[in-house]
Amino acid sequence: MPFKNVEACIDKHGPEQALPSKTFQPAFTGKSSNNAGFLTAILRAEGLLSAAPDGEGRHIIAGNWAEWKSSVLALAGQKIEAAAPSVAEASKEDAATASNDTSNPGESPRRKK
Repeated sequence: MPFKNVEACIDKHGPEQALPSKTFQPAFTGKSSNNAGFLTAILRAEGLLSAAPDGEGRHIIAGNWAEWKSSVLALAGQKIEAAAPSVAEASKEDAATASNDTSNPGESPRRKK
């Protein structure tokens, strides 16, 4: 997930405005209800969020996000290259999937006797 998605979630909130974890749900493409909560735990551990004084389970924006982002991007990284399957391998996988698909659209599944 791009960090810009996380930043977009807080752009609408003032620095002293308490926000719940669900504020970060739009940053994710999946439907897991836990992602936003895990993200807020990470952001709190990194010093980018802190506990809101007025409510349990709420957070306030803390720290210097731009400085944190610059320092993280300056860290040495390790390039990871994922090999894409060749066209022949992809065709074999598609053919295997098609031959295993015995469902008939529009028909009810039948029980085996």
